[in-house]
Amino acid sequence: MTAVGRSFGGNLRNDAGATIIDTLAGMVFLAIVVSALASYFIGTMTQAKSAGLRAEAAVWAQAELDYLRGLSYPNSYQNSCLTVTTNTYTPTSSGCTSLQPALPSDFTKATVQVDTVPGQSGLKRITIQVYQTATTVLFTTVTYVAQYS
Repeated sequence: MTAVGRSFGGNLRNDAGATIIDTLAGMVFLAIVVSALASYFIGTMTQAKSAGLRAEAAVWAQAELDYLRGLSYPNSYQNSCLTVTTNTYTPTSSGCTSLQPALPSDFTKATVQVDTVPGQSGLKRITIQVYQTATTVLFTTVTYVAQYS
């Protein structure tokens, strides 16, 4: 007669717990999953921050364009902000007037280039570039401003 839990050979069978190999395999699997999720989370946060900066640059550029377009109405086409030149703005610099939007401190500089359009009297091309670092352009936009009489 055999007792419960004993094999025919008389050895005690103990299948109730996990071995050290099972525990190590589970921990390695858990470490791989956690590191993959952490990498994905960090990548997602980096992309979200970059998208936020691009959106902030786009909003500032739109405000600058609206400001410059507003200068062309009426009789202010010769305003110093619209002379043919390239102006560089930093977060601490002042603009042409007190109404010009200030560059957010998240950016190192922005350039506003005003050019005449060959063969188009009364039309100027405005190119705005917002820099994240001294050499990295984060956002560029171009528009035209016309002289209305």
